[in-house]
Amino acid sequence: MKKLIITLVIALLIYCGYWFAASRVVASGAASKIEAYRAQGYVINHSAVDVTGFPLRFDAELGPVSITAPAMSGQDGARATLEKADVSAAAYMPLAWTVTHSGPGSFDIPAGTRRWLFDSVTDAADITIKAGASGGIKALKIDARGVAITATGSDVPPVKSLTMLDYDFTHKNAGAVYKVTAGDITLLPGAMGQAGRALGETVENISGIMSVSDYGTAAPTYQSDNFSLIWGPADMGGAFNLARSDAGLSGTVSLNVANEQTLISELTRKGVISSGEAMIAGLMIGGLPKTEDGRRQIKLSVRDSALSLGPIKLGRLPF
Repeated sequence: MKKLIITLVIALLIYCGYWFAASRVVASGAASKIEAYRAQGYVINHSAVDVTGFPLRFDAELGPVSITAPAMSGQDGARATLEKADVSAAAYMPLAWTVTHSGPGSFDIPAGTRRWLFDSVTDAADITIKAGASGGIKALKIDARGVAITATGSDVPPVKSLTMLDYDFTHKNAGAVYKVTAGDITLLPGAMGQAGRALGETVENISGIMSVSDYGTAAPTYQSDNFSLIWGPADMGGAFNLARSDAGLSGTVSLNVANEQTLISELTRKGVISSGEAMIAGLMIGGLPKTEDGRRQIKLSVRDSALSLGPIKLGRLPF
């Protein structure tokens, strides 16, 4: 028993030495990483890094944090300010950091040829950043609940608030992959154009996986083989392949629609399409194949962000 106690005491002393040595390494490493990003053009401001959390974690309160990314593709970089941000990592995995944020934030995000300027108030958000051993962001995960958004510029994001957001981003070389699930989304009135007028201001759920090639350039390509959307009378899923140019997005969107006749009626009732166009759409869609679960398979075309079903114009995409 005496030997066991001595062994445990020695192990504890070794671990204590590891934690305090590692905490100093983490603090200096974080400062070094921040300086490396600053050398790449990032502007980062935060309070002093003071590591706590012994014995199982490394924790640091950063206080107000502001980050401005360098310019990309001729545009000023994204900017973000969080009034409250706490950083933590498990003691056994110090390269995987989680930022816990709640309260106010301010953002300026490039969105194609536009910029989205908005403030936010968040009930709770966990932001996990996985860094490579040589630096740089390898993956980003955001788990947010209760986010309210207020526009502060003329170009605004289409979302006014959302109840939940699960977001995964991975980046390697010139490609990137996004996995997103969001629920109970309230849209900004008018931000979604004709589609918003027809389908309403509440999106029950949207989820999907999207890959991006030529990531970070002015002409990326977006592809998804798996997305779903429940928005007002629209209950659909499908795939898309879209390429961006100076004129907007162009490509195809393939949909599997559960209630196409209800959707056509709603588009007609809200004045998005005429009764004559509704009749043509009904005839066109009525002859299209169905999936095994009875969903109609519909292919839409996109040219310079204008969405069409054959000759029928359905409006413009808002991004």
